[in-house]
This record gives sequence, C-alpha cells and structure tokens, in this order.
Amino acid sequence: RANIQPRHFITAAKFSALLLFVVALYQFFILHNSRPGGAVSPLPFGHISLLLGFFSLICLPLENTPQKLFSLAAFCAGFLATLISQARIEWINAFFLLASLLLVWYRSGLLTKNTIQLIGSTTLLLLLFVINMPFGKIGLLPHLMEQFDGQRLVMWQVGFAAAAEKPVFGWGIHRSQQAAAAELSDPQMKQAIGEHHNLHNEYVNTLASKGIVGLASLFALLFIPMTVFYTRASNPDFLVFT
Repeated sequence: RANIQPRHFITAAKFSALLLFVVALYQFFILHNSRPGGAVSPLPFGHISLLLGFFSLICLPLENTPQKLFSLAAFCAGFLATLISQARIEWINAFFLLASLLLVWYRSGLLTKNTIQLIGSTTLLLLLFVINMPFGKIGLLPHLMEQFDGQRLVMWQVGFAAAAEKPVFGWGIHRSQQAAAAELSDPQMKQAIGEHHNLHNEYVNTLASKGIVGLASLFALLFIPMTVFYTRASNPDFLVFT
C-alpha cells in the first residue's frame, strides 16, 4: 500500500496546471496555433487544464499565505490555458466547478467572506487580463462574437423529434444521427448535421440514441457520485477526495 499524502496530489495538480499553461503559450505564440491543444486537441486540453486549475484551489482555506499564492497562480494558469485553447464548453463548466468548490467549502465550514473576496477578485483580474492580451483580442473575443446560424438549435430540435419516435430505448448509437437528420427537409442542413458525430448536446444525444432508459442511466452516473461527494464534503479532512 502506497503511503502518499493527499497534499502531494494537490501539489502535482498545481505543477501540472502551470505546465499546461506554458504549453498553451508556446503553441499560441511560438507555433502560431490559434487553438492550442497540447498533444491531443483543444477540447480535452482545455478540460484537463480547467480541472487542474480548480483542483489547485481545493485546500486554499487551509493553506498559509505562500501556499495560497501558489494555489492561485496554478488556478490562473489552468484557467488561462483553457481560455487560450478556446474550448468554449469549458467556460460553462467553469461555473459548475466553481459552484462545486464553493459547496465543498460551505459543507466543511471553510467558506468565509475573505475566501469569497479572494476568489472573486482573482477571477475579475483574470478576465481583465485576458481581454487585454493578444489571445483575447485575436483569438478569444472573435469566437465569443462570431455569428450563430442556429445550427446547434436545429440539431437539438431534430434530436428531440427523433427521440419522440423511439422514446424508450432510442435509435441506437450508430443510427441516432441519421434519424435526426431524416427529420429535416432542407438538403444542405441535412448534410451539415450528417457530417457531425453527435448532436452537440450530450443529453439530447443520449435521449435520441438510448432513449429514456439511457438518459436515466446518464443522470444516475452524474448524481450518484454527487450524493457521495456532498456527504463527504462535510469533513475538512476529505477535501482532497471530494
């Protein structure tokens, strides 16, 4: 049995977040890659960076001043690496991770006014920093302001329509996309949706491919661990494991 202290996991997460930030900067500025993705692609790269950034903050209320500075630096590094990668879905995930982190601290009695102010001011400074950096002016903001043609909304609509035809078990993983595209009359839109591997929404995709049974399984996969997480979060000694 390995005798590894929990703080070692957090320390490893902090160094990893800093390393991914360096990789993102290198690929953006040196390799001129507008969407850094490490050795994989922007989406998993941004997801891992964001997770490591938030992992770095877990023990923040229990740390001394130098440790807090290191934790905040690692969080900023992971957060910025995610923004540079332009994995836009992670900007939404960041709100859920922040809410989970605050819940952990609240349940363990560690959520104080100073902690909230520290996280809030750090996030605000991060956003101001990003807006005034090259990857904010060139790469990030245009993606925020890019025109939205409603294709994803159409994909979700036809996904629900396809799911309504086979509501219990769905169409199957390999047939749901074709079933959704068949709901369309516009040939160009049908071709555009057929080129995607999914409906750009995991819940709609699961409902269309696996039906209500599959969607219920997905919710169980998400909420059962959250129940365990919520129970353990009441003990400060379990911060690392929640």
